Amino acid sequence: MATITINDFDFITYATVEDADKYFSAKFGNVWHEIQVEDKQKLLVTATREIENLQFQGLELDPEQPLKFPRVICCSQIKADDKNLIACCAEIACAIYNVGALANSITTPNAENIKSMSIGDTSITFKDGASIEADAFSATAKPIAKKFLGNWLRGNIRVLL
Repeated sequence: MATITINDFDFITYATVEDADKYFSAKFGNVWHEIQVEDKQKLLVTATREIENLQFQGLELDPEQPLKFPRVICCSQIKADDKNLIACCAEIACAIYNVGALANSITTPNAENIKSMSIGDTSITFKDGASIEADAFSATAKPIAKKFLGNWLRGNIRVLL
């Protein structure tokens, strides 16, 4: 686990800015390097919160741990510094930045009432009266988490007898 300090408050996260910078240094076609460090910190805290909002299989390794990972399921363990967990946090952070940039560029006065929007492989769906922060971020986080942490998401495990 990592700690990010913002305004003298410590936030426990799955990835640091350095972790995300290292991850994105080998990935073509992203905007991560254009984001200010302070915004990267906020994005990683938000991404960690989105991961924490998901329902996972298994049990926390320690009932007193501050985040849902590390976890154990069927004698298998994933640690908080696992590469997939760091990648998931970084990808969600960057996706949230992209969704926020998209929201700022929407010129429709009733953008909060949009029911559906697809741009490339990104899809946004709103509920009546919902804000972009509440729904678009969560809608963006779940497919990314499924890609990196799919075996751990509740409902995504097969048991063979």
